[in-house]
Formats: sequence, structure tokens, C-alpha cells
Amino acid sequence: MKKFKAALYSVYILLACIAATPSMAGSAEFTGIYGALQGSAVGVEFDGSYSDENGKTTRGTGGRVVPLAGVELGLNIPIGKTFFISIGGVKNFGSAQVIEADDFDNSADATLSLFNHKTVYIQPSISLWENSAVYVKYGRSTSDVSAEGQVTPTGANDLSGNTVAIGTTSMFGSGIFIRTEVGATDYDDIKLTNISGTSSDGGTNTVEASPKMAYGNVSIGFKF
Repeated sequence: MKKFKAALYSVYILLACIAATPSMAGSAEFTGIYGALQGSAVGVEFDGSYSDENGKTTRGTGGRVVPLAGVELGLNIPIGKTFFISIGGVKNFGSAQVIEADDFDNSADATLSLFNHKTVYIQPSISLWENSAVYVKYGRSTSDVSAEGQVTPTGANDLSGNTVAIGTTSMFGSGIFIRTEVGATDYDDIKLTNISGTSSDGGTNTVEASPKMAYGNVSIGFKF
């Protein structure tokens, strides 16, 4: 994640240098409110540990790829001839399972899934030509949590994390635009306790994990 952020900062510096070039123009083409439909391929990874009622801990990593669809709404605000900032939000539909505790004798199976995923963001962009722009994005993402099995999620019933991304936008004269983006989200740690209840000596099964998400998406929208 740190390397990814460092790469984004390097891209941002490069874009700032490009913005100073007199031949670039076109931020006015993007000014206004926009809405879009979005399709994403999301890879969810978690690095975690499983502690049984006897205090024995097993560490491991896992992950899976899931498709998600979403809707986006935002506003492009021109700052200069080539530079504009977008402020908006995305709501995704569907769910992604991020934890699966599979006990050998099936007495302590549990799963945890994320759904109703939302991101609010700020997105500095530079117009390279009158109908194309590149951008970096920083956002705050939240998701509801659903647990199945005899298990208790600790803390609130939602998860949050920081999202960083880079992308491109191509605008057509009709107001239709196409956007491509790659990014990553680093979520707060999550924990499941009381898996299969409590043993006679007071011990419990516990799962702790640090979920991370990488994604790529394509959006098709309209600027009003």
C-alpha cells in the first residue's frame, strides 16, 4: 500500500508539470455535474490469524476476486485552464466475503462478508487535451458487515478504510464519458469472537484479519 501511494504521488507531480505546458487545454469541457454506471473487478485479500479456545494461534492469508456494479454521482470544479477537481461518491451493489473460518469438525465455521460498499472522494484531474483527462483519487470507503455462524463481530457493524487510485476520463461532445480506473483500499482491522460459543474453561475461538482490496473498473456516464 505504501509503494502504491508513493507511485500516486509521483504521478501527481508529473501531472503538475504537464499542466504547466501551454499547449494543454480543456478543463472547461469537464465542468459540471455528472453521473455514471460502473462495473468493477475486485480482488479482496486478508492477512489474519485464527485462535482456538485453547489459545493456539494459526496465521494465514487468503483472497478472492468478485465482480461488483455501482452508481456514481459527482461534480467537476474547474480550478485553471487545464486543472479541475472532482468531488463525488460511489455506491456499489453486491457483496464480497472477506473471512471464512472453516473448523475441521464444522463446529466453529464462520464467515464475514462486506456489502453496501460506499466511497466518497476528492479527485484532482488534469486535462491533457480538450476531451481527455488523467487523475489521482483519494477517498474514504465504508462497508456494512454481515457475519454468519455462531460468531460475534467486535466493534461497530461496519468497516472503513482509505482508498487511493489513478485513472483516465475521455469526454465526448454529447456529454457522454468513459472512465477507467485502478485503485486499492486499506481497511481497518476486523475481529470475530465467540466462534462456536464459549468452552467450559471460558476460552473462545477468535479470528482477526486485515482486509485489503485492489480493483479495476470501467464507468460510462453523462455530464449534465
